[in-house]
Amino acid sequence: MSETESAWRVIVRMDERVRVLGAALAATDWPDRERQLGLARAHIVAEHARHWLQPYREHPCVTHLQALLVQDVPLSGLYAYGLSLAWDLHHQRQSTGLLLQPIPGLEGDELAELLASFKVDAHLDKFWDVTHVYWEQALSGAARVLADARVSDFLALCFDERRAPVFVPNLLYPGRLPLGIAAQGEAVCICPPPQAVGESKPWDYDDDPEWTQTVAFRECSRATLRGLPWSQFVDAATIDLLATAATVIFLRESDDLLGARAFMIMEIKRHGLTSLPNAVEALDAYVKARQLHGLHVMDGLHAALEKSVG
Repeated sequence: MSETESAWRVIVRMDERVRVLGAALAATDWPDRERQLGLARAHIVAEHARHWLQPYREHPCVTHLQALLVQDVPLSGLYAYGLSLAWDLHHQRQSTGLLLQPIPGLEGDELAELLASFKVDAHLDKFWDVTHVYWEQALSGAARVLADARVSDFLALCFDERRAPVFVPNLLYPGRLPLGIAAQGEAVCICPPPQAVGESKPWDYDDDPEWTQTVAFRECSRATLRGLPWSQFVDAATIDLLATAATVIFLRESDDLLGARAFMIMEIKRHGLTSLPNAVEALDAYVKARQLHGLHVMDGLHAALEKSVG
């Protein structure tokens, strides 16, 4: 496991479970789905993976994963399952805080065993060696960008939950969708590289530092919220709203007032988050109250939630 830890405990690392899942997705129809949506070009590692894995499209792991996609199993649930596995991908399950309600196809150890066999049968260790330079470049670029990001302390201030923020570069699939997963005391951001336009290759993480920092904090916020005991009683849209509001405040506190405003306007336009200004105001008041008076987290967050969506 290769990792870099900053003074603010932002860990940038590779995760074998994430890479094997991303490779298995490359052998399903997921890349075609992304192309049909008109998304930008995939990373060169993802393109190479599609060719490498062409002979394994009928592997039991791939057909099982394809069946889950047909059932519309969310990728967040799929990767939460992946991060619940031991590092060797075998069936030593851990609690992620996200699999509170069983998802069909993700119970038990069947997928874990299939992933472990797929890694061996598809010679993924050799593929990692062939593409080694791209993974190292992603690691070093992300580590430079996130070295001074005060993610851990600000997450604790917002949510009174100290999880180690982890950034996992994802050069495979999904190629456009960042994911925030709560796993074993960590808030994990699984992040594709910044997207370029059209047929241009994706940028490196340090080509767009503001984007990388913003996505890292938003997904770590989402993961932290999902790991809170009461999150199972709150719908996903509300979790996303609160995570986005926290990101706006994080950008403000990082002295990026223009970036915070631009991010908020973009989220309102892109996702129709018309209640985002109210959520920012409510969460900001809660954070300030915590700083001044030590407001109880449950009362404060519930009040912020009610004001945000009410």
